[in-house]
Amino acid sequence: MVSIPDTGLLKPDKKAYDPLDMNNYRVEKFIKLEKVGFEKWMERLGGPLAILAFVLIYFFTSFSFIDHINPDILKSGGAARFKELGELKFARINYAMLGIFVAAIILWITEAIPNYLTSLIVVVALVLTGVTSEELAYAQLGHPVMWLNILSFILASMLVTTRVAKRFALWFVIRFGKNATWIFFSFIVINIVLSVFISATTAKATILLPIFMVIAAIYGANTKHRNNFGRNIVLQNLFQISVGASGFITGSARIYWQAQS
Repeated sequence: MVSIPDTGLLKPDKKAYDPLDMNNYRVEKFIKLEKVGFEKWMERLGGPLAILAFVLIYFFTSFSFIDHINPDILKSGGAARFKELGELKFARINYAMLGIFVAAIILWITEAIPNYLTSLIVVVALVLTGVTSEELAYAQLGHPVMWLNILSFILASMLVTTRVAKRFALWFVIRFGKNATWIFFSFIVINIVLSVFISATTAKATILLPIFMVIAAIYGANTKHRNNFGRNIVLQNLFQISVGASGFITGSARIYWQAQS
């Protein structure tokens, strides 16, 4: 048997790094920064501080605007709950709601636990303390806005898998990429148009993420190399998404609900 010397020529080459491949920007591939110093102390103290804040507010504090609520200023839902529970119990659930709110803010800021876990704890705590019923709390998980957010992630995955986002980004750069200024102005127009039709900031961010990440990669910004163009295009889009949500009634579910009430 004739042996062929291993010269390395028959071995497949490693796949070259493609900055336009959206698989390079998966969440699990992002560099996770290790917390040090003050951030680490915040993470350690966040849980105990949240529990302490809830206990203090719920059991030991007293606010006149909660203890003496005028039922005439309540809306129909609040007035019905006030009539059902009475003044004393209604005040107690308001203290519970305030305590849960402050505790959640502490957990979100300190990142003592993952943000999604904090959100689930808030829902469960609202039910356990009697702030709201199980039916009303869990029914929000089936709200159309929730499904809009979920489907927006599916749509973004489709844009990445079919490489439509990559092709659109390349066309975008060829059409408007004479300089960075035109790129930024083009995204302003896109955000304004999307804000009219899409009533969720998460949905808009998810749809635009594959596009501006690829464009940032074309201009040299990726997970291995960062530049000012990449920072600007990310910050600008996130800022425009928030501004667009406040500029139109249909731009944010919160504003839409307020307009209906």
